[in-house]
Amino acid sequence: MSGSGRPRTSSFAEPQGNLGAAAASTGSAAAVGSSTGKTGVQQASGSSSSGCSNLKLARDSGKVTTVVATSGQGPDRPQEVSYTDIKVIGNGSFGVVYQARLIDSQEMVAIKKVLQDKRFKNRELQIMRKLDHCNIVRLRYFFYSSGEKKDEVFLNLVLDFVPETVYRVARHFNKAKSIIPIIYVKVYMYQLFRSLAYIHSQGVCHRDIKPQNLLVDPETAILKLCDFGSAKQLIRGEPNVSYICSRYYRAPELIFGATDYTANIDIWSAGCVLAELLLGQPIFPGDSGVDQLVEIIKVLGTPTREQIREMNPNYTEFKFPQIKAHPWSKVFKPRTPPEAIALCSRLLEYTPVTRFSPLEACAHAFFDELRQPNARLPSGRELPLLFNFSTTELSIQPQLNSTLIPPHARAQTASSEPIEKTMDFEQALHLGAKVAEEAVAAAENRNQCPTGWFQLGSRCFKYIENARTWPLAERHYVSLGANLVSVHSSAEDQFLQVVVGCKAGGFSPTWIGGFYAVQDRLWFWSDGSKFDYQNWKKGEPNNSGGREPCMVMNWGGTVVHVPAVSQPGLYPFPGCLPPRHQTPQNLLVDPETAILKLCDFGALSS
Repeated sequence: MSGSGRPRTSSFAEPQGNLGAAAASTGSAAAVGSSTGKTGVQQASGSSSSGCSNLKLARDSGKVTTVVATSGQGPDRPQEVSYTDIKVIGNGSFGVVYQARLIDSQEMVAIKKVLQDKRFKNRELQIMRKLDHCNIVRLRYFFYSSGEKKDEVFLNLVLDFVPETVYRVARHFNKAKSIIPIIYVKVYMYQLFRSLAYIHSQGVCHRDIKPQNLLVDPETAILKLCDFGSAKQLIRGEPNVSYICSRYYRAPELIFGATDYTANIDIWSAGCVLAELLLGQPIFPGDSGVDQLVEIIKVLGTPTREQIREMNPNYTEFKFPQIKAHPWSKVFKPRTPPEAIALCSRLLEYTPVTRFSPLEACAHAFFDELRQPNARLPSGRELPLLFNFSTTELSIQPQLNSTLIPPHARAQTASSEPIEKTMDFEQALHLGAKVAEEAVAAAENRNQCPTGWFQLGSRCFKYIENARTWPLAERHYVSLGANLVSVHSSAEDQFLQVVVGCKAGGFSPTWIGGFYAVQDRLWFWSDGSKFDYQNWKKGEPNNSGGREPCMVMNWGGTVVHVPAVSQPGLYPFPGCLPPRHQTPQNLLVDPETAILKLCDFGALSS
């Protein structure tokens, strides 16, 4: 295929098998490549359907159970999962919780088994499938099993196993007639607030925050929020039941019968947990709903008419005995840190909207010790990762980011600051890759790419410039153990556009790994993968007007107006330009919204 009369074209490539160090590009070829790394759990070779019939015992041992389960995150791909060492570790009105060991990985898991009403979707399952955070117990798989009664179906949630709870840890210290070390209080509460910040940003309210639902690893001090059986996606204008949340941790607006409450009920509950860890006992130990309100009034005093209106307007005419608030300093023990008392006072507010947000709590001075580079657990062990904020978290209240992320910990986080005016295109591209990874792949499916390759999910991509012909570009990548790139999703399409835009400075015709079967009038990927992405613009893909059946894309025009700290699921690619175009006159940053804008569009033309 001759390149005569054709524009200079760049190209993308995709590695096949293991990638070595990327060789330097030579000649006038340009290309981008990608590689697929390890995937997660292997797909089952059996039936792809899910249901009770998929539950079976292994033939060689009655102690091993094999089920066809669906992954907790990602696409609905049924796969065989085997586990053993099953024992009951908890039960209640919701169902039963088992502990088990996965055969493949030898990891311990918890299996929560609940009766499934066939008429409704399981809300807990729907919510857990959308959550992905280091301080939230992870849903690994789920499957259905039949019960003893006819048509009885159980939903089984396979979850991370964490050995302890904050409740049991606190009880251990109480039995020993000692107080829990304040560093543990800080580490546990900080992680709780991080989990709340995340779920609230997703529109989810937990509605049952209590020490029993806070799982902790006693060695690492990692905390994970669990039990989303009461959780709900709150929608403004839609009523919710007020009889929710365990009594000691129930917000006053719930006691007043509010049905239009917000996720601030979780903040009240978290304040109760903090106070309980400081006191060694519940701060509001009511015997009933009414008595719970009495216990609250003993500490906070009688709510004002305005405060009652904010909790539930229907109760403003009720007469309550006038009781003065008890000084916070006298509620707690004499040696309680004043910062802890101050934080409690901002969480346990009658008026829901005046309570701290979760990230405001994280930024409070009570947690300053955790931000010190030499902070350690009593055992001498390093603290768990506390500052590995995702771009989702950083976009919630960006004005707090400079407080939340200490200088020594900025390597932990996806991006500690909005894009700076002086950021070069290489830095911006890597930031874009990080955001895209979060949107399209779980962390365990990601591999490290060789130097010079850019990563998206489990794939590695490389770009070279001035590819005169499609065959030359393909030959170059084959020599690297790669191939011209295939595109399988909108996320990959947009990501590759960003790569070209950053490297070429604007639109650039780019060879990719597709060819056209003229007789069948179909495009195919040259690496043999399925041509499953169809969301091309009109007239795309094409062969750049030539007769050769080779795919070219005019990529690179997606860099003019993007969030500096964006949220996965929106437009998750930060803007980037060659350094010569990055001048203070061309780049503007809105300090409130953290939006970066390119104001001189002339530099984008190729």
